[in-house]
Amino acid sequence: MTWFLTQKISWNQTNRFPHHTFWWEGIDGSRIFTHFPPCDTYNGTLGGAELALSVANYSEKGRGTRSLLPFGHGDGGADPPGR
Repeated sequence: MTWFLTQKISWNQTNRFPHHTFWWEGIDGSRIFTHFPPCDTYNGTLGGAELALSVANYSEKGRGTRSLLPFGHGDGGADPPGR
């Protein structure tokens, strides 16, 4: 794998994961570029409140210059036009 992206780690209600963008290193020393979108949702609408939450949550402020915000329904589709 070249990179890894998931949203599910943000669902942990006990231990907040401290990073959003980093190199994940395995026990064998191999590394993979990893990103956990800071929006904490699978159902992104790209609305102002959601964008503001993503900016506020992004752990790598000052070090990272970009983050992803997946949009549409978590089941794989976007809203139909006009909805």
